[in-house]
Amino acid sequence: MIVASDTSTVEVIPPVDGTAAQPVHEYLLIKQGVYMGELHFLEELAARRALKFCYIALCPKVRGTTAGFALRPVAVL
Repeated sequence: MIVASDTSTVEVIPPVDGTAAQPVHEYLLIKQGVYMGELHFLEELAARRALKFCYIALCPKVRGTTAGFALRPVAVL
């Protein structure tokens, strides 16, 4: 499972409880083991009302980068 957003961060700013710097990251990644994606172009999926699809995260073919640097997400309906 992945939670994706078209915003720059999947987070509550400012944190509602005031104790965790990134409470959504802490809850999803650490407590639930759910991956997160940010800055995704989701308009076409929303227009199709695509609620279920295969998400493929392709790594860029740029020497010296890491997988989390810039992914090429693909949705297969």
